[in-house]
Amino acid sequence: MAQALARSRKLLLESALIVLSVLLGFAATAWHDRQQERALAAEALQSFRREISQNLATVERLRPVHAALAARLEAEADAAHPNETAFDAFKRSFPASGASVPPLADAAWETAVSTGALRLMRYDRAALLSETYQVQRTALPQMAARLDERLTSPESFDPARRAAMLRVLALLFENVEGQERYLTDVYHTTLQGLDASRR
Repeated sequence: MAQALARSRKLLLESALIVLSVLLGFAATAWHDRQQERALAAEALQSFRREISQNLATVERLRPVHAALAARLEAEADAAHPNETAFDAFKRSFPASGASVPPLADAAWETAVSTGALRLMRYDRAALLSETYQVQRTALPQMAARLDERLTSPESFDPARRAAMLRVLALLFENVEGQERYLTDVYHTTLQGLDASRR
């Protein structure tokens, strides 16, 4: 009887140790997963800071270029150039350094979505980033498409429509500069929000 009782206690103790070791294994795995998720979220935030800063620098560099081009096109519209088209005047006014509206980087957003890093961030951070990239996707690409459409329209190659088309192009570049100003404010707000989230 005593031997059976001792064997039962031994089995109970071994069972408890096995259950405890399994639970400790689950806890260690969960802790390791949480650490990896924190590291992934931190890496994603760093990528966002870097990419948004680069996009901000691009937009800030182009804003004065586009504003100056708008002013030059407006001045060209007032100048008399018989037989010249708006397209020709635009080419002459275009700065040597270029003034194209570049595609802004969004690799950090795409990577965060595809790796699931976005779901690991606090809601306010994810919402701020989502809004920022939504503005980026809609602001300048639409203006670039409108510019391309007007510049390649038949009116741009008609000397009789030169002044009117130059004024339209000047207005479009003013709108581009306005969108860039708005995007600059959005970028600054987002970077401040991400920096505040460090504290």
